[in-house]
Amino acid sequence: MLPTLFLLLACVDYDLGEPEDASAGTTVTPPNHLDTSAPDHDDPPGHTGDTGQPVDSDPPEDDPPEDDGPPWDYLNPPTGQPPDKTRSSCADGTAASFSPGEIYVLSWSSTTASGVLHAPEMGWYHVFNQHVAESGASQRNESAFFRVPNATHPSGKPRWSNCGDDWVLPDHDNGGATALYHYVGTFWLDAGENRLEMHHFCPDIRMGACAWMHDKVDSDKTCDSDNPNSVHFNGDGLCVTTAN
Repeated sequence: MLPTLFLLLACVDYDLGEPEDASAGTTVTPPNHLDTSAPDHDDPPGHTGDTGQPVDSDPPEDDPPEDDGPPWDYLNPPTGQPPDKTRSSCADGTAASFSPGEIYVLSWSSTTASGVLHAPEMGWYHVFNQHVAESGASQRNESAFFRVPNATHPSGKPRWSNCGDDWVLPDHDNGGATALYHYVGTFWLDAGENRLEMHHFCPDIRMGACAWMHDKVDSDKTCDSDNPNSVHFNGDGLCVTTAN
């Protein structure tokens, strides 16, 4: 009887200690199991409990505004040929102005001068002026060229040229003075103030530029003489018309 009882107790102890088969899909949760996905209340501000990575609490900075580049009209200048070189009136002129009242340049000294050309809005414009040359045949080389540098068009060069990069206005009153408006160039003007520069052409003649424009009829009145050959630009004789 005793051997039988001993064998029975041995079998009962084995059944209680045998772990369950892992293939049955049953898992055992250890005691005091913690949910590690919950944030730690002791974390410092700016951190999260799930990743431990810092979080930028400052709002994102606004992106700097994009530069749209030059205006569309500037990139699409007038095409074809320049306007007529003279005109008798300024009936279609725009509300532009020039200050001071007059600037002038001379053949040897004060060969450059400038003033302020005010435009009502940006765009390409034809610029005309009266009385640019006013000394008749006593000064036969009253010739000049102009540039209008500004923020959009720093070089200030005209749309059309007849000598290198520039449009030279030859002396126009050697045969007698007229009241016509004379074309001095087509320029890009920014809205508001623009710097208008006038350059006497004789210094360029003396350096060999566009010799065909040099009037040599009278040696006392050439660019090589001591003749002043003065050239003027007047606010009262200004005419500005739109080119686009």
